[in-house]
Amino acid sequence: MENEHALMNYHWPGNVRELESLMKRVVIFGESEIRKHINSHRNDIITASEINPRGIMNPSNLPNTFFEGKRLKEINDEVAGIIERRAIQKSLGEHGWNRKKTAKDLGISYRCLLYKIQQYNLQKEKSSPAT
Repeated sequence: MENEHALMNYHWPGNVRELESLMKRVVIFGESEIRKHINSHRNDIITASEINPRGIMNPSNLPNTFFEGKRLKEINDEVAGIIERRAIQKSLGEHGWNRKKTAKDLGISYRCLLYKIQQYNLQKEKSSPAT
């Protein structure tokens, strides 16, 4: 169960190919490969320490491992994706998850917003029931 939770919460920067490669290693070497893989890539995840108090990412704080084995386009896409995801989350929150208003606010089509909500697996936070 712990491994399942770790797999579900991992960022998967390599998408399907990375997952496929990990599953092959798990079949060959066992489930311990899951923890090894996730722990070895933990430095790739941008954390709050890389963001200054105003919420702006500071590239000089990114660990060197973030750049290893990546082409410039991959680095740009990953950083842009992180910023894009936060901008969409912020706008959705400001508009009470009204997707039409959010799309207009962000200057994108409604369909594009729906695609990005799915792409970034964004979900409206459930409010706790009143007691």
